Amino acid sequence: MRRRAIFLCAIGVLACSCASQQERGVPAWLADVDAVYPEEQFIALRGYGKDRQGAEMAALAAISRYFSAHIDAETRHSVTVSDGETRDRIDADTYVRTHGDLFAVKYAAPWFDKGAAQWMTVGFIDRDAAWRRFQPLLEEKAGGFSGLCLEADTQEDAFTKALLYRKAGNFAIQEGVAEMLAFAFLLNPSEALFFEDVQGSLAALPAKTTRALTFCTVYVECDGDFEGRVGAALTAAFGGQGFPVVREKDAAIYQCAAKVDGNGQTLEAGTFYRPVVTVSVAGKNGAVFTWGTTLAKVGASDPNVAKGRAFSALVKEIQSSLLKEKL
Repeated sequence: MRRRAIFLCAIGVLACSCASQQERGVPAWLADVDAVYPEEQFIALRGYGKDRQGAEMAALAAISRYFSAHIDAETRHSVTVSDGETRDRIDADTYVRTHGDLFAVKYAAPWFDKGAAQWMTVGFIDRDAAWRRFQPLLEEKAGGFSGLCLEADTQEDAFTKALLYRKAGNFAIQEGVAEMLAFAFLLNPSEALFFEDVQGSLAALPAKTTRALTFCTVYVECDGDFEGRVGAALTAAFGGQGFPVVREKDAAIYQCAAKVDGNGQTLEAGTFYRPVVTVSVAGKNGAVFTWGTTLAKVGASDPNVAKGRAFSALVKEIQSSLLKEKL
């Protein structure tokens, strides 16, 4: 009887040993990801694929979607209007996928699920490690944006103030400042609180820009124009940035005076122009904006065609370059 008990006990120990050896190969995260990668320390999500690389890419995609869902919700109302249109924000999903190294995305050792015939892994971000990489970049971009806002806030001239606010808005869009702040609050909420003032500046920017523009009514006049082309181009350029262009000179706070010199020359081969245009915007305290350009020589055998080509070239230059340096 005693031998039988010892025998059964030995079988039980052996069975437990075998079971333990079988379970030893199963990753702990398979049962509970949070137990291995606690949320307060990690952002961790599973990925599945037909091979190891596929599982890792799926995990990265899952992390990207996690960020994208949160960031889209946070930045949906942070789009800045510029050039008279609403520009797209940087896509959060693409941002994470292309900056996986920046956020220190790592992967658990893949495990093959024989029953499902697929590989599994966990993609995870160590919040502290990611923050150490991300913080310097965030400080650089947030600092650039804040500097432009501060410069605009302290500017007394409304026209210059409006241009600076436009520039700050363009910078925020191009550098993805709103998205970066949303990333920061996901990665390390306590550290991200130091950037709350930047969030406030982003939220206040549209209203500040609109208010500044209300004091920027502009009257456009052009000396030496041809068929009103340059005047129309200037009106469209300022109007496209939200500056109210008025038809009555007395109703304007700012006067935009443009002068065109076609520098026409008639030769045996035809008529040629080397047009020069200067633009000055002035308020009650003097000029606040100046711009000018000289174009390459254009011409044709027909004088009217030559002049038309010259002024068409001026219009294109105004459309592409007039406010470019200021924005």
